[in-house]
Amino acid sequence: LLIAAQEITDRHLTAPVHLNATHVRDDIPPQGGTSVVDVIQRNVDAVLAQRARTGQPMFPHVNHPNFGWGITAEELMRIRGESFFEVYNGHPSVHNLGDASHAGTERVWDIILTWRLSFLQLPPIFGLAVDDSHNYHSNAVAQSNPGRGWIMVRAKYLTPEHIIQALEAGEFYSSSGVTLRRIQRQGSILRIEVAPDPGATYRTRFIGTRKGFNPDNEPVRTAGGDALRVTHRYSDDVGMTFAEVEGTTAEYTLKGDELYVRAKIISSRPMPNPPTVGETEAAWTQPILPAP
Repeated sequence: LLIAAQEITDRHLTAPVHLNATHVRDDIPPQGGTSVVDVIQRNVDAVLAQRARTGQPMFPHVNHPNFGWGITAEELMRIRGESFFEVYNGHPSVHNLGDASHAGTERVWDIILTWRLSFLQLPPIFGLAVDDSHNYHSNAVAQSNPGRGWIMVRAKYLTPEHIIQALEAGEFYSSSGVTLRRIQRQGSILRIEVAPDPGATYRTRFIGTRKGFNPDNEPVRTAGGDALRVTHRYSDDVGMTFAEVEGTTAEYTLKGDELYVRAKIISSRPMPNPPTVGETEAAWTQPILPAP
């Protein structure tokens, strides 16, 4: 099934701002804006306006926030009507892991989830994995090749409408190589089962933030004391590891004081064509919220 989509390529000053519009019907020109937040919001609104006008299911998602260090967690957390962003992108130039001054995309995700659920009264954002492929005739770490990231969707029918409905319900996981056999919640127990590759071992981290967390954060500064336009540094309470389980089956029992819980499943199997040397395969489940 091929689904029509468009990458809306925009920016604010030197900050690149890219969004995808999936199952789009008509071309959407970049909307511009007075700030990074304004640029993202205007483009998200344009996609949602076309959806409302045409009645065709479609959705926007924010691409690779660390590409060109374009989008911070504090900016992305404020966007209304946005349900998706790329927690993993297979392009070699998107800085998934961040660096000494910049938060990685998983850290960005936890900050966004924590602030949206605790202070901003906004729904969670889901994390997509994509390959962002540009190079198709040879494979190399320095090239952007297909097959490095994708999503697995639990949809009843293979149609754009049913796939989008499942995505918006969080009925999917993201992967760079790990296949999951089951993601199941029974009462307060979250259970994950991996479909193992021969010879590979697996670790599952259950990650989240508890209510009553320490909200202290501060900007990253230069040696001279000037604040950089990058994601702030937050306390270790934000996006902490609740439990880590070895093996192909992992369970976590929700305590009830979590704002959210998500899981990352890490394989010992190296990616056959990674964007970063030494990278192993992984999968990311979507955040679940304790029952109110």
